[in-house]
Amino acid sequence: MCAFRVDRSLSCSKTRLDGLLVSRPWYAVFTHPRHEKRVSEQLRMREVEAYVPTYTCKHVWKNRQTVQLELPLFPGYIFARLGSLERKRVLGAPGVVTIVEGTRESGHVPEQYIQVLRTGLELGIIRPHAEPTVGDRVRILTEPFAGIHGVLTSERSERRVVVAIDCIGQSISIEVSRLEVEMVPTPRAIARSVC
Repeated sequence: MCAFRVDRSLSCSKTRLDGLLVSRPWYAVFTHPRHEKRVSEQLRMREVEAYVPTYTCKHVWKNRQTVQLELPLFPGYIFARLGSLERKRVLGAPGVVTIVEGTRESGHVPEQYIQVLRTGLELGIIRPHAEPTVGDRVRILTEPFAGIHGVLTSERSERRVVVAIDCIGQSISIEVSRLEVEMVPTPRAIARSVC
């Protein structure tokens, strides 16, 4: 039987498994309302790698003063790299409600989604979206989002792809041009083309 041991010389995201270097998967962690940043700090103090995707938006207060706010992209959720040893530390952190357990691919969030979030937020082209919009299913062709699937929507003069993070029931939208996407055939479209 394999035994896990943490090699302290490595970053938080790596574990040694019988001499092999293994990257731990990302999981969504559900938090109390408006506790995302506090939970992230608590997890870092417990030596668990955590990520809170945030975006900046303008807000006008009642006194007409405009301020820039840094808000979580997914209110009530953060992402954490978890192995079997970290689960108890995460669940014991103040402000944590639960670790989201999905049904697909053992419930973890693919590494590619985390990279898309980081890159898109750095470039300022991701913002929250209430829910996926009915439209054409597309795949993004260009880097850094190549291979990501979503629903194509139009907002004003720009085209956006809405990407659903299924395990937490949240969505984001990414700004794209017409040349950066291709249609993804649906089962009905394939059946029509064969008949």
